[in-house]
Amino acid sequence: MRKRIALFVALGIVLTATVALAVTDWKLAGAWNYTLSVPSATVGGNPASLTETGILTMKMTENGGVEYFKSYDQSYSGILTVSGNKQTYSGSFKDEALEPTAYTPGNSYIVKSTQNISGTTVTATYTLTQTEENKVTGTAVIKYGAETANGTITATRPSADNGGGGCSVGFGALALLALTPLFFRKKR
Repeated sequence: MRKRIALFVALGIVLTATVALAVTDWKLAGAWNYTLSVPSATVGGNPASLTETGILTMKMTENGGVEYFKSYDQSYSGILTVSGNKQTYSGSFKDEALEPTAYTPGNSYIVKSTQNISGTTVTATYTLTQTEENKVTGTAVIKYGAETANGTITATRPSADNGGGGCSVGFGALALLALTPLFFRKKR
């Protein structure tokens, strides 16, 4: 029984250490394909929804192995549906500056923007977290005048454009699992 407990403790330590090492090695730089989805909202009291897709290219600087936000490029297109009427939109940004804040892989990052659309103040707050080396998920809270809409964001990037870094998260755990039968073997 003690061997089983020791095995599970050891396995837990290896998994924790392996995941921690992998998370700290994730990079944010590179091109990300994203989708913003607001399935249900109101605009002027009318039912609405929004779906936007695009490419966001994060430009980072690096110092001592730590990434710092620099700027981004973005191209996007979307469909806003209000009371069954669909409106399409698209656009792009180039070299939009960001505060040179250090990026900590796995921690949430909050982005806020405010703009005036047709005389109405629109404030968007995005909370984003890199959950895997090539995946970011998050939430969007968009305030359009007195109305608020909630949505989700998912971004992925091709593994070939991972900005460097990364490792095999499961290798250490698999090696330990391969040794598991030795712990349960009875001595003769």
